[in-house]
Amino acid sequence: MLKIDTHVHTIFSIDAMIRPSNMPKILRRKGLDGAVVLDHDLAGAFKCVPRENIVIIPGVELSTDVGHIVGLFVEEDIRTSDAMEAIDEIKERGGLSILAHPDQFPRAHKASLAKLRLIARRVDGIEVYNGRTLRMPWMKLGFKLAEDYGKAMIAGSDAHFDFEVGTAYTVAPGASEEDFYKDVKMGKTKAVYRPRPPIGHLLSLFVKLMRLKRRLRAYVSMPIIHSSDLDFNRAIVNIVESLGIVVTSPWVAMGPSRELSPEEVYLRDLNTIDKSDLVIAEVSTPSHGVGAEIMYAIVRKKPVIAVYRRDAKVSYMVLGAPMVIEIEYEDLDELRDMLKKLLVYSKKR
Repeated sequence: MLKIDTHVHTIFSIDAMIRPSNMPKILRRKGLDGAVVLDHDLAGAFKCVPRENIVIIPGVELSTDVGHIVGLFVEEDIRTSDAMEAIDEIKERGGLSILAHPDQFPRAHKASLAKLRLIARRVDGIEVYNGRTLRMPWMKLGFKLAEDYGKAMIAGSDAHFDFEVGTAYTVAPGASEEDFYKDVKMGKTKAVYRPRPPIGHLLSLFVKLMRLKRRLRAYVSMPIIHSSDLDFNRAIVNIVESLGIVVTSPWVAMGPSRELSPEEVYLRDLNTIDKSDLVIAEVSTPSHGVGAEIMYAIVRKKPVIAVYRRDAKVSYMVLGAPMVIEIEYEDLDELRDMLKKLLVYSKKR
C-alpha cells in the first residue's frame, strides 16, 4: 500500500516555500511514502528532489481556460492553456490527467457545471480532497463528479509550506510508482483528508508579494578560457538580466581574468555560487569549469538549469544529474521565452 500526497508545490512556484532537497525528510516525518511534485505550469522540479527511499512522481499543475488541470507522470512542460488540449497532450505523453479542486473556494474553476462535466468525462481522476479548501461542503462536487463518471478519487494537500504536506493524500494498494499509475488508471484509490487551519493562503500571498519585490540571483556558468564567441556569452547574460534577474557572475561576458590566480578564480566562483539562488549553465560546448561548477552547485543543493542548443551533444553526467533541469532551445528568442516561463520569481512574470 502507498500513501502519496499528490499535490505538493516547491520553491519553483512563486507562492511556495518547500525546498526540493528537504522533501524526503518532510514526507518521512508525515508518514507518507511519496509525493507528486507539482508546480504552476512547470514540470521539471521533480528532478531536484533527492531519491532517498521515497516515491517521487513528476507532474505539473496547468493553468487553463477553465481552471487548474493536473498532469501526473508528466516530465516536460505543456504549453497550451486550453483544458481539452491539455488533457489530450497529457494522455499523449503517457500521463494521467486530474481535474483539480473543482468548485473549491478560493480556487474554484471558471467553467460552468456543464463544462466541468465534459472535462470530468475526459480526465483519469478527480481531486475530491484538497488540503487548501477552506470548508468541507465545497468539496462535494468533486465526489459527485467522480462517482457519476467512475473516476479515480484523488487527494492532495496542495502544500506550499512544509507544515501543509499530508493534509490530504491518496492511498493506493500497489507498492511502486508503476503500481500507483495503474491504480489511478483503474480507479483503485482512496482519498484521505486531515483538516488543518487555512493559514497557508495568507502565507502564500505574503511570499508571492515578497518574491515579486526581491530579485532572483543567478550564477551564469559558461565557457570562458576556450570560448570563441564572447558576444554569445554577453547575449546569454543580457537575456537573464532582461528577466529582472541579477547575474552574480558578470565576468563570463568579459573573458579570462589575467589579474586573478587560478586559486583566486576557484574561490571567487564557489563563493559566488554559495550566495546565488541557482545556477544557469550553458552546456552546448564542453567545459571543465562549467562541469565543476554544476557539480559544486549540486553538492550545495542549488537548483541548476542546463541550457543547450537543440543540435548539441551534451554529457549524460549533466543530463542525468538529479538537481538539473534541462532547456533545449533553437535560438536565443526561444531560450528567453523558456527561461521567462521557468523562473517564476522574475518581476516580468
